[in-house]
Amino acid sequence: MDIPVFVTKYGEQFIWLVGLLAIIVSIHTKVSKPIRGMQEDTALLLWNTLTREHDCFVQQGYCPQADKCRLVAMHARYRARGLNHLADDFEKDIIELPDNPPRGEQHARR
Repeated sequence: MDIPVFVTKYGEQFIWLVGLLAIIVSIHTKVSKPIRGMQEDTALLLWNTLTREHDCFVQQGYCPQADKCRLVAMHARYRARGLNHLADDFEKDIIELPDNPPRGEQHARR
């Protein structure tokens, strides 16, 4: 039986390539699970922060413009992860708040 020309010419490179591919798959498998866990933790932290900030500003009765911008950006990162549920309503509630406290009232931020 004759060995095909391809195997005799490229056999060693093919073996190296298959070995390298096996190493890459192994590394990907070991790394992807912890990364998914970190992504889920990040989403949970974003949701927690959005909830806490929403409750604080709604109770306070106003939200400074700089905080509105920060929270809208945070909500965009949350939404980019494919999550929404209550956060869309939170953003709407915060944006509708006045930028400053009512005249005559001095509220300390938290």
